[in-house]
Amino acid sequence: MRLEELSAKLEQAKAEQGDTKPDTSEIDAQIAEVQEYLARHKAQESARQRIEELQSEMKQASADLDYYDKGHPPLRNIFREKMRYVSERFRSISRQSDGAV
Repeated sequence: MRLEELSAKLEQAKAEQGDTKPDTSEIDAQIAEVQEYLARHKAQESARQRIEELQSEMKQASADLDYYDKGHPPLRNIFREKMRYVSERFRSISRQSDGAV
């Protein structure tokens, strides 16, 4: 009889164990926290890299501006003179047409 009682208890324990599932909500919450952290970290790293790219582009643009500003004053002078000439011609033509009318 003792064997039958132990067998019944064993069967009952197996049935109880099969009915109850382990509580994984705490582990699931931790996994969600880690995934959220990794997503934030990845976004921060992407933003950091983009900032570095933009800073590099800004430095290059500044260097280009310095080069064109310092390296080509004769071109600026030529354009200024050309604009002055065109403006004077326009004024003289405008005066002639005003006097002819």
